[in-house]
Amino acid sequence: MRNCSWLDLNSRTDKPVWGRKGIYTTACPKSVISSDSEQWVQLFYTLKILHHRLHLWHLEARTVDALIILETEFRKETIHA
Repeated sequence: MRNCSWLDLNSRTDKPVWGRKGIYTTACPKSVISSDSEQWVQLFYTLKILHHRLHLWHLEARTVDALIILETEFRKETIHA
């Protein structure tokens, strides 16, 4: 469900405007992609393609956190696709 195209992006409503798998919001989501975000997605994708594992203790904590979040969401999508 995604009804944001019909609403002002700054408006709120009592009805869900976006939802998926039991989670919803009454405000239109706003995606923010930073240069770090793009690098983390590219690193994650590269690791998946190469079937490579990194030694996480050699990475910054923010990078490890990003990779864990991406892996968690990837698994959710793969299992419940």
